[in-house]
Amino acid sequence: MKKVLEKRSAAFPAALVLLLVFVLNACSGPSYRVVADIDWPDIVVTPDALYTALDHGVLRDPDTVTEEIAFTVEQKLYDHIEDPDYRAKPGDAAFLDKGTKLYRVDGFDPQDLMAAPSEQHIGGYRLYAKESFDALPSQDLDRILQDRPASIDVYPAGSPDPLRETSGAEAAEFAGLLSSPIRETKPGAVAGKTPIDYQIVPDNGEPILYAFWLADDGAVRLKEGWVLDGAIRKFLNP
Repeated sequence: MKKVLEKRSAAFPAALVLLLVFVLNACSGPSYRVVADIDWPDIVVTPDALYTALDHGVLRDPDTVTEEIAFTVEQKLYDHIEDPDYRAKPGDAAFLDKGTKLYRVDGFDPQDLMAAPSEQHIGGYRLYAKESFDALPSQDLDRILQDRPASIDVYPAGSPDPLRETSGAEAAEFAGLLSSPIRETKPGAVAGKTPIDYQIVPDNGEPILYAFWLADDGAVRLKEGWVLDGAIRKFLNP
């Protein structure tokens, strides 16, 4: 179930493409060199550590976010720093605005996990985890479905609130359809069909859950080249 954050890989879109290469500056604490022509990762730098966004991580209970401020962003790098020799310093965040507050989450040491309010993320928070944090959600959907999740919720892309919540027999039926993708013989979207993106969150009881993408472009796709039974659309409606 556990995975180490350092082993995750993800691409982050940005108009100004930059990447932080992590280089310790012994004189002033953690410092990270900016190299041009590579994407920004979604990071936050505190006086003690580097934190990376859990791109698909979701709190099982958003109410576990406390009012205790763990960190306040002092400078946003994206769209503000263009010097390729700039070294990110404590107080910097790649995409969070200056003044953004990150909060402690009950059950987690703030040295490991913090939550930033976000209207575009499930539950209303974007999670940031320290590099060495190892209590990450499982990314193995088949394994999660085999464990019979208590519920599976559906979210429109970019929405903090669920479109549809399922539990009991409905969740079991939903899980069965998700467990049976079929490989396409002729992959491709339906001409003229505007794709609709969703995120699904199976609840396996862990404090941090994982959100998986579905796309409906005439066929409901769990991943490229694999489609799901059209009956699954009944779970993609309110």
